[in-house]
Amino acid sequence: MLFHGTGHKNLKGIINPNKINPGYNNAYGGYKCRITGTTIKAGPNVNTYLADDVLEAEPYSINLNKVDNVPYSLVF
Repeated sequence: MLFHGTGHKNLKGIINPNKINPGYNNAYGGYKCRITGTTIKAGPNVNTYLADDVLEAEPYSINLNKVDNVPYSLVF
């Protein structure tokens, strides 16, 4: 199981009927993946970051989302 954390405003641009769309920001391009050991592609629109631990994905979920004035995190 893999996890992806984001803010609710980003969700529409990420979700697509057949895949998760890669993002414009590529903070880790050129680094080595700690799981596979491969080099992460660099440049915009080439990566979707997923974590194998929900606690790693949660900080990226931008805790400013609210439902009935209660903050929540969006991790899928």
